[in-house]
Amino acid sequence: MPYRDHAVVSAWIDDYRALGHIGAAAIDVLEQDASAGPETGLIIVGLRTVTTVTYIHPVVRDRPEWVVTFEAREHDIDLTPAQTAQLAADLESVSRLCAYLQERTDAAAGDSAVA
Repeated sequence: MPYRDHAVVSAWIDDYRALGHIGAAAIDVLEQDASAGPETGLIIVGLRTVTTVTYIHPVVRDRPEWVVTFEAREHDIDLTPAQTAQLAADLESVSRLCAYLQERTDAAAGDSAVA
């Protein structure tokens, strides 16, 4: 599905950044092999207060859907109130980005259905 290739997803991230929505969390679109299947488009998110591996990626169920994955942690994490507030802000940013990617995917899928 071409609306999730690296160039398109990178452009969407650039568009999102231009809107001023991405906070301090680091965002990186990884190159993936599209021949691996329809679930390409991996976006790594670096949260500021925790080292939990976090990424946004599409899955295909009834329709393509972007989801956020938090990989399991080996150890507990303790945060101060300020760090907890930072984490909450980062998670809100990740949530908004995931919703934005879903909107763009839905629009692209609608455009290709019309063509």
